[in-house]
Amino acid sequence: MLRFLLPAALAAAAFAAEPVLELCGQLRPPGRASISLFGTKNPFTAVTLSDVTGRFSFKKLRADDYTVAVFIPGRGEARRTVEVGPAAADSHRRVSLTLDLKDSDFDLAAAVPQYSVSTTQLAIPKAALHEYLEAEKDLERHDLDAAVKRLENAVEMAPRFAAAWNELGTIAYQTRKFDRAEECPPSARAGAGGLRSPGQPRRRAGDRAQARPGRGLQSASRARPPQRRSGQLAAWTDLF
Repeated sequence: MLRFLLPAALAAAAFAAEPVLELCGQLRPPGRASISLFGTKNPFTAVTLSDVTGRFSFKKLRADDYTVAVFIPGRGEARRTVEVGPAAADSHRRVSLTLDLKDSDFDLAAAVPQYSVSTTQLAIPKAALHEYLEAEKDLERHDLDAAVKRLENAVEMAPRFAAAWNELGTIAYQTRKFDRAEECPPSARAGAGGLRSPGQPRRRAGDRAQARPGRGLQSASRARPPQRRSGQLAAWTDLF
């Protein structure tokens, strides 16, 4: 367990000195959707819902490249990568972006396994699932030590808990402990779709975009970080 905690502690100390930003988004066409945000360089995950006008926001963000995943029942999932940093923020430290999404931007087939619950996950003890969900909250608060401890507890209680192993592997990659990331059991890697370095995400057509104050995304890519299912399920079920 300590092998994961030391790099997490160092990363948390680095975060403390960085400016805090807010990402304010607008979906076009407007509507309700589950919006997930993943840090691509540093451990972070958060989930929210857009309102009926398509607006959403994420607060207390560190400067990083983030993947924004938009899920709409019946349409699927669309992903965009955006750079959030002081240069892109206004005087209130807000980074504004507009997501103009077409039907062709959504991937329904890719969203089905991600937003469903497998028989393996149904067999996970409630205590392990609780630790995983709390770890997701810790990551949103940038509390890496607490997140790693909870994830370690989760895999100790449920050794085949693929999502928890995948999250541990992601944190190890992002804190440059690559040897620790590869310690994820092969069976867990298969269940989570395989561990990938967040610095080398699986991409589809499109260019990387940078958000600008008061401007939408001009172009985008769809980087896919390791799947984080349970936290997303907790949010998107409210859409029905």
